[in-house]
Amino acid sequence: MFCRSCGKELNGEICPGCGVMSPQSNYHAGNFAPAIGKSKVAAGILALLVGWGIYNFYLGYTKKAVIQLMLMIAGLIIVFAGVVITIIGAVGLEAVYLYGGDDSLYIAMLIMGIALIVCAWIALMVVYMWEFVEGIMILCGAIKVDGRGQPLV
Repeated sequence: MFCRSCGKELNGEICPGCGVMSPQSNYHAGNFAPAIGKSKVAAGILALLVGWGIYNFYLGYTKKAVIQLMLMIAGLIIVFAGVVITIIGAVGLEAVYLYGGDDSLYIAMLIMGIALIVCAWIALMVVYMWEFVEGIMILCGAIKVDGRGQPLV
């Protein structure tokens, strides 16, 4: 392995040419405190119980965390829209039956609202299963490092 600063070959934790600590050093630069990794138990529990990509933010996998968070938010927005459309369709259908008129628009709204709710819930369950599986992988040791390459403890 070679030093990132001067390019000389490293034979320990500190470069003999420039004195910079190696990336694999057990010490943080400056204060020489032992490196402390992220807790795999904390990450696993966050994945299993909280989800929403929070555990990936904790581990430093920001891109994956943002994707999971956006998928969850989008799914909930679609579920909310489906509920609103279903309620409007049901209320409109009731008004048509009470006062007469064409009910085809309200039946279509009712079907569309229910379809949106079902599709969004399926998508939310897929994201939750993704997070659940990663939580199990973290706790079992299949995911061994955080986003910076530090081992999980």
